[in-house]
Amino acid sequence: QSERDALLKQIESLKKSGANGGGKADEQLMMKAALTNVKGPGVSVLIEDSLKPVQSGENPNLYVIHDEDILRIVNELH
Repeated sequence: QSERDALLKQIESLKKSGANGGGKADEQLMMKAALTNVKGPGVSVLIEDSLKPVQSGENPNLYVIHDEDILRIVNELH
């Protein structure tokens, strides 16, 4: 989120100053800040539960994928 905010500030600053002349540089900054739609083959993410055996006294929930884990990954990819 902070990287996105920094990119937004940079975009606004460049727009106000007219320093970069717009065009491709603006486009690249907008993509990095996740402010524009992109097209392409997409990305595949494979996540699996751990194959490590759960030891006595350990929490088995630490070894499996949870909905919160998937949500974090999706949010990072946004």
